[in-house]
Amino acid sequence: MVAYTGVGFWRCRPTIDGQCEKPQAVGRQPIQIPTLFPYTNLTPTRGVRRHEHFMENVFFEPWVGENYEIGGIFGKRILVLGESHYCGGCKNCGDSTNRGECAKFTTEKCIKPYLNGEAGRWGTTFKKFEQTLVEGEIDDNLRKAIWNSVIFYNYLQVSMTQPRQGGLWDDYRRSDDAFFEVLEKYRPQLIIAWGVSRLYYNMPGGDKWKDGEEKIIDNYSIRNGYYILRDNTEVRVIWIYHPSAGFSSEWWRQVVISEINSFNSQIFKS
Repeated sequence: MVAYTGVGFWRCRPTIDGQCEKPQAVGRQPIQIPTLFPYTNLTPTRGVRRHEHFMENVFFEPWVGENYEIGGIFGKRILVLGESHYCGGCKNCGDSTNRGECAKFTTEKCIKPYLNGEAGRWGTTFKKFEQTLVEGEIDDNLRKAIWNSVIFYNYLQVSMTQPRQGGLWDDYRRSDDAFFEVLEKYRPQLIIAWGVSRLYYNMPGGDKWKDGEEKIIDNYSIRNGYYILRDNTEVRVIWIYHPSAGFSSEWWRQVVISEINSFNSQIFKS
């Protein structure tokens, strides 16, 4: 379900009275519900279809695993979506025309140090998430295989100054165009988004969004849906708890693996 305001839009779960479940998260009230695009089947087995598409609004470029295009060890193009980077900040943070070395922050200051065993306490977040993708012990070789199979991208295109800090409503809206540029260029087939509250309520809706069918696991409703690309291709997205704290890798593994298995079974049937 999608709500519009005079200054932007967001997706929300309506309560019985038709209001957003947490309208205070964005500080706006819903006005109307739009018409959405019709369903279009994915064509996953032919790899990434190249588009002449430039990411002019992206400040922090995504990490792109070397085996991402062919689905890596998962057989599916997966985008892992975090919320934000945090650092000391700088005068031009978020200005995509003046990115400089910040463009490679996700790769050079995040994923590469993590894979080289140089991560700080934040590395625990990535380790917890890895365990939702595979069962059993994860050694260095498997860890590298996992991250070389996916894209990692943070939604906010301006850094925060400390961990667990949320962006302003305007920060999310200024990041919307960059997000869709990433989707159009890399065409993931599944997005696994970190955060069922703040990130979920602040991500875009409108005519590029379609609600998914209700998915219940252990009496918990999994937030899910589809983003619509320019050619009407649908990109599946699910939201999981942020793996930084209060996170059960074992429980969320059944959710994540069910999505991957569901996709692979569709290929087998076709």
